[in-house]
Amino acid sequence: MNQQNKVSVIIPVYNGEQYLEKTVNSILDSRYPSLEILLIDDGSKDSSPDICKKISTTHKNIFYFRKSNGGIAEARNYGLERATGEFICFVDQDDLIDPSMYTTMTKKIQQTDSDICLCSTAKYSQGNLIEYESFNNEVLEKDAIYSRLFLTMLYSCYYIPSFPNLDRTFPSIWKGLFRRDFLENNHLRFIKMIDYEDDYTFLAEAYLSAKRVVTISDRFYFWRVNLNSESYSFKYISDLKSRYNHFYKYYIDLFNKKGLPKEAIKNWQALVATQYLVDSVENIASHNNPANLIKKMYFLRNIQKEYNEIKSRVSIAKLRKGVIRKRVILELLKYQIIPMALVSTNIMNAIGSKYQKNKLLLLLEKELKK
Repeated sequence: MNQQNKVSVIIPVYNGEQYLEKTVNSILDSRYPSLEILLIDDGSKDSSPDICKKISTTHKNIFYFRKSNGGIAEARNYGLERATGEFICFVDQDDLIDPSMYTTMTKKIQQTDSDICLCSTAKYSQGNLIEYESFNNEVLEKDAIYSRLFLTMLYSCYYIPSFPNLDRTFPSIWKGLFRRDFLENNHLRFIKMIDYEDDYTFLAEAYLSAKRVVTISDRFYFWRVNLNSESYSFKYISDLKSRYNHFYKYYIDLFNKKGLPKEAIKNWQALVATQYLVDSVENIASHNNPANLIKKMYFLRNIQKEYNEIKSRVSIAKLRKGVIRKRVILELLKYQIIPMALVSTNIMNAIGSKYQKNKLLLLLEKELKK
């Protein structure tokens, strides 16, 4: 294999037997000549290990590693420690890529002397291919990286006070190609905070550390929306509050270290407080929560008290249009309709179709405003 400009593709694997071979084949179809694929099996209990072994024995550039279960952040870090390429990227076990992805992105990152290249993406859901995240063909430097990538991801579904017209960007690691020396020099690794924030933490530090990022309009990555995956299960997190405290402290330290403006930090603190309330209601209502109905109502009353203490910092109006679920939960807390918060969240979680969910949420929001 030609070692020059080698790309290391890291794929965490956990019970991925349904789509894993299709994912790997889409990467093998790549037109890029110098490629290694690292399959990091995070303690799978299905036939994924057999699939990984078969694929790795028939392709010299595919390497299989098995480790005890520790979560996707740990699996990605495990792959980073073993990758040998000049460039690093990540692929989820059920997604697909365009054959031109690595050829185009390595060329762009080198031509512009950038630390990161980001491509546009699409999602594949119920047989339909839908545009997900779009970029223009441009090179961003420090100020533009901060406002157009970092802040738009940080604020997510909330409007940015100083940049209200900027579209949100998503904390999806698989849209990026990274120089390995950039990751090593800045000691960038994945950190699990609350549940699925490893992409978010990694990209936040990467954006704040990068001197230059090139973005391209080519739609190269295709995210398969797999409703059976772990990401779509409504888990119950017994220590949610302590995890949020850890998450909060970590980011305050990061923002202070990177010299973020005090106003930006203050706005972020309000958003985190708001998101904590929403996540707490959904966590209590989770069907995986072993508490009985009486205990759930008791926990919800405590969340109501917390809302009452910080309600001056909770601005529902800052939510972007179309962000309905969070808006409804916050409205229910605002009007202190605790039983409805529990019932409506359970109904929303039980409905599989996004269209049906949004229809229900719009009706609830309409009723609340009467």
